[in-house]
Amino acid sequence: MVAHAQSMMDSYREGEVRDISADMAVLTLGIVVKCLFGADLPREARDISGPMLAVLDAANERLNSVVRASLSWLPTTRNLREKRAIAELDAILQLLIRTRRAEKESRGDLLSVLLRAADEESGARMSDQQLRDELMTLFGAGHETTAVALTWTWYLLSRHPEVKAKLDEELDRVLAGRPPCVSDLPKLPYTEMIVREALRLYPPAPSFAREPVEDVTIAGYEVPRGSLIVISPYVLHHDPRFFSHPERFDPERFAPGWDERIPRYAYLPFGGGPRVCIGNGFAMMEARLILATVAQHYKLSLEPDKVVRPIRLVTLRPSGPVRMKVERREGSSLADGRSQFANAPNPS
Repeated sequence: MVAHAQSMMDSYREGEVRDISADMAVLTLGIVVKCLFGADLPREARDISGPMLAVLDAANERLNSVVRASLSWLPTTRNLREKRAIAELDAILQLLIRTRRAEKESRGDLLSVLLRAADEESGARMSDQQLRDELMTLFGAGHETTAVALTWTWYLLSRHPEVKAKLDEELDRVLAGRPPCVSDLPKLPYTEMIVREALRLYPPAPSFAREPVEDVTIAGYEVPRGSLIVISPYVLHHDPRFFSHPERFDPERFAPGWDERIPRYAYLPFGGGPRVCIGNGFAMMEARLILATVAQHYKLSLEPDKVVRPIRLVTLRPSGPVRMKVERREGSSLADGRSQFANAPNPS
């Protein structure tokens, strides 16, 4: 994660304006490809990011229009493009699965783990279709949500220089210019507080659905078994009963002990209960490491008079590109135009 963030920073030039939302999408996509499939993808599978982004964009577009959603079967240009992208993804994933099944040694990536997973009772292993479905879900959800969360984090830091200053102080004190590692995370509590508060204000998954397995009464309403219940973390996170001044960006809400002060199911950026997001720990580690890696060397400033609004699609995305000016922090240890990880593994 750190090496990929450093490689991204190698492309930064002092004073340039970049679309940070696009940068975060490319960065987290490279990381999830590495973790799911390992570094050495077959040549035929190296363009896996293209069709995946096409599928996600189509899903976002469909969700944003009731009419288009109901006509998804029509042979329109967008629908045909989505079908082609899904077919490309299927072919790539099936190729990866066949290639790995033929290998005797585990590569240590998630695909290798899934291939060797067996049912505790029957000993049965996953079929190719099950593997394909798991990989498609993990791949799609494993980068989009974290990219959106990081984009909102940079946006909030740009709007609140006093928070960025406090973050800089923590990073300078703990890291002293060196790259962060996992063992540093417990020493960076304010970094975590910023990420959690950004997730409160702009939860990447603004709503999700649950189905009761038996009849239940909720707040006086009879909800029959099999009903569709929509839960909105966005609404919960902005409820003044649980968060004072809920529209205010205040990382101090998540100072140590926050999980005792905030009701258990009032804060749900990853859902809750037995179906809590399986990537919870991965996403929090990734967001903190990327934030620490970049923020200690750069200040990202939103373009003047730029208005950024959230739009609810599959995720809670900014309504358009988030263009920010890249400025080197005074005293940064980065060499001009190149990072100290210039020889880090290529994210591609």
